[in-house]
Amino acid sequence: MAFHLMVNATLIEGSRESGGPTVYQQQVNVIHGLPLLAVLEWGFIYLPIIFHAVYGVYVAVSGQPNLSKYYYSRNIYYVLQRASAYLLIAFILFHVLSLKYGVFGGALAFDPNRATETVQDHMRYSPLIGWLVYPLGLLASSYHLANGVWTAAITWGLTITDRAQRQFGVVCAGIFVLTFGFGMMALIGTAIH
Repeated sequence: MAFHLMVNATLIEGSRESGGPTVYQQQVNVIHGLPLLAVLEWGFIYLPIIFHAVYGVYVAVSGQPNLSKYYYSRNIYYVLQRASAYLLIAFILFHVLSLKYGVFGGALAFDPNRATETVQDHMRYSPLIGWLVYPLGLLASSYHLANGVWTAAITWGLTITDRAQRQFGVVCAGIFVLTFGFGMMALIGTAIH
């Protein structure tokens, strides 16, 4: 996710006056020039996300939130983690099915040969997409990643003490700010160019 958002953040650079490709287009060309791209995408992106989503839904459905009894910050994080997961499933499905597979029509499909322009067209297709769907998807994904890393560190026994959890919480807040910032740079880049 961080790599994807960093590449997309190069959209802020905009179009080149010299007529050459944008930084974003250059990055897309490198990625789409990889041998066996579909195998890499399915093996390292889609299948792990599908597994995570299926297992995550199982965990969320079998979990016992107790926010109504105990209104503590960690219980709020627990509920927000599950809420962001459901939002992310819908967002990722929309994002991948529209851009990668053109399921929602050609106007929303990604053309790697016109990467910058098609992302701009995609975001401008409907104000709902550019001003609601993507900002909410970015917020949910950035939160879910940062809170998930924080929770995983506790679960794996890496941050056992309250002090360690607080300190690592600062690191995870940084993960949130960076990933959300990169995503917003991409959105701003599509809006201003």
